Amino acid sequence: MRTINIVIFTLLAFYQVWACPFHDPELPTWNPLGEDIFVLSTFLEKKNGEFYPGVSWPTNQKEGWPVQTPEAGEIIELRESPYDYGKALVLQGVSGHQWVFAHLSSFSPALDSAFEAEKHLKKSNELKWQPPQTTWTKFNEYDTIGYSGQTGTSEPSLLLEMRGAKGKVILNPCFYGIACDDSVYVKLVGAAVWDAANPKSNLSLTSEAALKKGCLEVDPSFIEPRLALKFLDYTHKSSTKPTGIYELNMQVGDKMVFAKEYQQLGISQKDVIFEEILWAENQKSPGEWHVMAPGTRPNPSTEGSARTLSQFMRNVVRYNDRRAKSHPVKLNVMDYRYNESYFALVPREKCSPTYNHSLYHHQDSLLFTFLSRPWLNLKVCVQSDAKVSILDENKHILSNEICQEFPHEAIQLSAILQKFPQGRTLTVSANQNSRAIAVRPVRLSPNQKISWFQDGVQLEFTHHRPLFPTALAWELQNDKKGQALRVHPKGFYTTGKVKTCMRPDDSQAQLYRLNADTQKWEWLATQNSSTINGQKYLCATTSELQDLSFRIDKTPPKLGTPQNTIISEKGKDIPAWRIPLHENGAGIASGNDLQAWQGETWVPLRYQAHSSEIIIKKRHLKKGVPLRVEMRDAVGNKSTANLKL
Repeated sequence: MRTINIVIFTLLAFYQVWACPFHDPELPTWNPLGEDIFVLSTFLEKKNGEFYPGVSWPTNQKEGWPVQTPEAGEIIELRESPYDYGKALVLQGVSGHQWVFAHLSSFSPALDSAFEAEKHLKKSNELKWQPPQTTWTKFNEYDTIGYSGQTGTSEPSLLLEMRGAKGKVILNPCFYGIACDDSVYVKLVGAAVWDAANPKSNLSLTSEAALKKGCLEVDPSFIEPRLALKFLDYTHKSSTKPTGIYELNMQVGDKMVFAKEYQQLGISQKDVIFEEILWAENQKSPGEWHVMAPGTRPNPSTEGSARTLSQFMRNVVRYNDRRAKSHPVKLNVMDYRYNESYFALVPREKCSPTYNHSLYHHQDSLLFTFLSRPWLNLKVCVQSDAKVSILDENKHILSNEICQEFPHEAIQLSAILQKFPQGRTLTVSANQNSRAIAVRPVRLSPNQKISWFQDGVQLEFTHHRPLFPTALAWELQNDKKGQALRVHPKGFYTTGKVKTCMRPDDSQAQLYRLNADTQKWEWLATQNSSTINGQKYLCATTSELQDLSFRIDKTPPKLGTPQNTIISEKGKDIPAWRIPLHENGAGIASGNDLQAWQGETWVPLRYQAHSSEIIIKKRHLKKGVPLRVEMRDAVGNKSTANLKL
């Protein structure tokens, strides 16, 4: 029997690495650029803490590629901004669908001329305009509607977004005749299993190499094991940018335990973090962690039974269930070009080689987030003077012996709070330094309205549905530029917005948020003053829990040395000036906060926010007339530059 089991396991290992393309003669072969190119970003791919609303294609670091219409229709909106979509248009198709084309360098000649005239009329560098319905707003199928560019983004590309239900639902263009070329199969690069019944238990992590052998590590002591899998997909072999997946199916025997398709997204859901994608730093190990939990958003009707999967994992590991071993967990994953990958996994107590990726990268090594839950690294306890204590809301000590009561390793914060549910502050002393961390448990109940006020910080939001025992934590830290609020866990799923209030130590301080991708502090437009308990607070509204910081910026923007350059307009190269803009951190809130004049004549300009530079077309300038550029940053610092171009 031992020989038979070895043969079965070997066959499963072969089966799990098999991937095959889905060859369908009906596959779309057309995209708006009219070129056979791989997609750059895919529908619902996670970017900057949000989910990507469409599909984008790279343009080989060039601008000016003609963009074609997918169907006949009429232009209902033209817009231009330094941020988000950049220069974009909305086409109302005869099918009833709306098509958004973004990051353009220019529109078709008639559209562009009309839009430029409207900008001159309103003296506006940032504009959203509904043009009058006339002959030049109507287009036939495959007409050139505009030209690709890099407005509002960091590299030349084209974003296509598709909407239905009168613009209220974002659809996946890959299923409506648009080619989403992808030649690489989805990989399974990590697995995590935890015990939903015991928050004190640690994670069982499985490496990519072990998964290739068909092994899934599960601790036999787990009572209700739950599973998350990490997938990685690229569109082509030379790509360095991971993309999203389209479909997941998981079976145990003949029972479906998880099935999900990512096809559409409600406009109201666009800015939320979906709970089935768990947050983890991926700098050294890219990919997305998907929790196998039926009924999660955006498709609450997801099929499956978490109980069936849980029982299977528990029984195989704990009872050495031979029948279950011969019927492994079967998983198939599909990308947006219908390339399918198949995997078969057998739960085992130990898998080799072990998972050796760091659980944090840019985060603090003491308090960090991994898989959307906060962790406290008790390795600090090995230091001779280390002391970790937990206090209640009145600062009464509940225990001074956390180092003696828990193992000296990274543990989930929820494990400490399960033993000390009244705990509200953790103090950590080591190397003659002391830190205070505010903590609180989170109940396993849906739609919790959380209002947490402690030590000068207030958090308010509604938590959708905890998928595992967890906790909240924050810590105030000081650096050279101001006070920062570090909040955990990252990726904590909320319905609606998160309101965070902090008490500034300087009346001129403004709130900034930390961009998790760039690790740079960015000024928050959604902030206002509020009075709490008779004291002044600054409050910010964000789409998720985010690190915030007070910063003081008194430095106005200034311009660098103008440089001759060539830009694309209506598919042709034209001369322009490229002028660096130096700014101290607050940023430029709007394209209209930069205005250029020659005498009394307004001169249009484009602000490239990602590269922080101003672009002015030479044909808009009069020879020999000085150029005056008026600048205002997001916090109100103003300056004027006079240039001779």
